[in-house]
Amino acid sequence: MIDVVIVNWNSGELLSRCLTSIDKNHHGIIKNVVVVDNGSEDAPSADALKFRSQSFQFSVIRNATNLGFAAACNKGAKACKSEFILFLNPDCEIFEETLTRMLREVADLPAADYGVFGIQLIDTSGTIARGCSRQPVATDFWIKLLGIDRLSGGRIRSHVMLEWPHTESRDVEHVIGAFYLVVRGVFEKLGGFDERFFVYLEDLDLSRRVLAAGYRIRYISIARALHLGGGTSKAVKATRLCYSLNSRLLFGFKHFAAPEAWALTAGTLFLEPVVRVLYAIGRLDVQNAIETVQAYALLLRDLPRLLASREHT
Repeated sequence: MIDVVIVNWNSGELLSRCLTSIDKNHHGIIKNVVVVDNGSEDAPSADALKFRSQSFQFSVIRNATNLGFAAACNKGAKACKSEFILFLNPDCEIFEETLTRMLREVADLPAADYGVFGIQLIDTSGTIARGCSRQPVATDFWIKLLGIDRLSGGRIRSHVMLEWPHTESRDVEHVIGAFYLVVRGVFEKLGGFDERFFVYLEDLDLSRRVLAAGYRIRYISIARALHLGGGTSKAVKATRLCYSLNSRLLFGFKHFAAPEAWALTAGTLFLEPVVRVLYAIGRLDVQNAIETVQAYALLLRDLPRLLASREHT
């Protein structure tokens, strides 16, 4: 059996569609759905949180403020009792055979060896998302930092597995957190998500710890779900970039050698904003340049807290 945890922040109609897809297509596999609402203020979310199902237990945990994705996931996981916990983004929808196909392949694997599973995610056009990745080294973040990934047109490989079409099942080092099925015992053993990651890279960090603990991660291609991507974070681009950069620095201090982490911090603070602004100006995208400056202002404001938190890595 599977319990589902969905973190909602002003997702509104997306959340309603996600819950409806579960209700229609879970075939008795899902026992409990927990929505953790991170202080949503939109009316559509209020309506979605009134959802009722006759086929599984549904509960809502309401946070007065936005606690962040990792903290909300951990809070929801405490209400789960099934063998598996599925962390599902509200901008995802499952199909008729999503769960049955997934569990069919899981059943054929040596159960004790695996800690995390992901499936094939597609967009509305049917395009397969290339969301699996290798565990990054510091160089991978430098490729992003200097804009080499954009200038090379994808010819320079980073940790994201863009070169692989995601059309067959295989072991990988990370599956995207939009549909992240984890063995509950493994999740609890590792202490869940690291709540210092407000949003972004908390799933990559957990995958790294899953591998370090001796478990494997499996990407399952025969099962599909819809993932729209971006969700409500599209509306707060400067804040989203700030959170992304913040998580990158935290990840560096947690998993890289100290000289690499400090070099990455210096590059992120002093080189990357110049690269991003010049790139935006070159494309005549003034709004993007403004949002970049706003994001780095937010990052600098939050830097003392981040540097203090690194002492606990």
